[in-house]
Parts: sequence; C-alpha cells; structure tokens
Amino acid sequence: MLSRKEQDYEYSKIQIPLYPPTIQNYRRGSALLAVVLILAVVSSVMSIGTAKITQAAINSTGSNKATLQAQQYAASEAELLRSTNYSDLKAQNKQSISDSGFQKEIVLSDETDLSGGLKKRDVTVNIYSNSESLPRATVNFIRYKVPSSSTISSKVFSIPKDGSVTYTLPGNISHLSVLAITDFDTHSSGTWTNTVKISSVGTLSMDTYSYRTGSKGHGWYFDTSQSACGDYKVSLAAGSTITISTNASSGAAITHTTVLLIMS
Repeated sequence: MLSRKEQDYEYSKIQIPLYPPTIQNYRRGSALLAVVLILAVVSSVMSIGTAKITQAAINSTGSNKATLQAQQYAASEAELLRSTNYSDLKAQNKQSISDSGFQKEIVLSDETDLSGGLKKRDVTVNIYSNSESLPRATVNFIRYKVPSSSTISSKVFSIPKDGSVTYTLPGNISHLSVLAITDFDTHSSGTWTNTVKISSVGTLSMDTYSYRTGSKGHGWYFDTSQSACGDYKVSLAAGSTITISTNASSGAAITHTTVLLIMS
C-alpha cells in the first residue's frame, strides 16, 4: 500500500493543465475565421439570389402590364372596326400606335358567300410590342353583309348567355336563313361550346378553344367571335312565334350571342 506522499505524487502526474498549449488557441482561431468566411460567402450568394428573384418579379410585373395594355388596344381597335361600314374595311400592315410603344396590324380574309345572299369576311387585329415579333394580343371576329330586297325581311337579336327570346313572325315564311355569332371571353385553357336552338326549325353550334400565348405566356389566345349558319325550308304562318334560346357549356365565358334571321 502506497503512503500518502506517494499517492500525491502519482495523482500529480495525471492532472490536466489549466492552460491549453498555444497551438490549440491557434487552431481554434483558424476554425472561427473559416466559419466567418463561409458565412460571408453564403450571405453574398443569398444576396445575389434575392436580387435575381426581385428583378424577375419586376420583369414579370412589367410584362403583365404590357400584355394588359396590348389587350386594351386590340379591344378598342376591334370595336372601331365593328362599327365601320362593311365596304370600308381595309387590311393594314404593321403601323405604330402613337406614343405607345406598340404596333397594330389588321388582317382581312377574302370575302365568302353564304346562304341567303349573305357575305362575310374574317377580321383579325394583332397588337405587337415594338421589340417583339409575336403579337401580345389578338382579337378575331367576323363581319357580315346582309342582302337588301323588298321580298326579304330580317331581324336581329342579342341574347345573353343561357338566355332566350320569342319572336312573332311578320308574315308567311317559306324560307328562313339563320346566322348566329357568339362572342366568347374565356381566359382559361380548354374548348368551349355555345348552342343556339330555334324552336321547330333547327340547332346551331359554335366552338372555340383558348390557350396561353405571348413570348412569356402572359396572354390568352382565343377566337373572340365564332359563327354558324343554317338555311331552312319552312312553312310558318304570319303571327306564329318562334323561340330562340342559347345554351353554353360549363365554364364558358360568353359576352352575348347575336342571332340574325333572314325571312322570305
């Protein structure tokens, strides 16, 4: 058994120093410096990433604003052309819109002969940003020319979505031509249908489809106006009535449906 003096001596040999060697302080300082440098790099990368995200958001907002402006120009030009005399319609190459940064283009199809002496032309309005080759907004619609004759009478109706009208015939009718035009306003992807039913006569159907368009997909493409026509031999007495009703597919956004009756 060791004496007390020998025990104290053995214990002193395993005591832990109160102050670590200088080399340990040096390594700890190097590790701290490395952590600081890493945090600085990470912070810098995060700052760059945030800046890029912010810039992308600004660019997206600017693009959406430009698309909205283009759609407004297209709608205004379409309204002007709808009120222009049929014989005065003219195609137009790209032309700058004053102080706007946009250009407009008007495309007319060849004239088509329809039943009952009707004539039609397809009209397309394209609005471009000055720096882009693809249109930011497009509006398509149809203009019609109705024949004039003392033996022919006509009537025009504007019917809301899923609506109806009843009409009393002014005389005996043996021939009835019907032209229906649906103005769609759908801003979601898909195919949409509107049906026009003329009681005891027949049914007309119009379809359109819509999808995203534009250089960055911020706009919508769809044919604003779609039409259908029918030519019917009938035997309808003066004073009798016919009902014209519309029925739209689920989800279809429709401004109105114009129905033209040509009777003889």
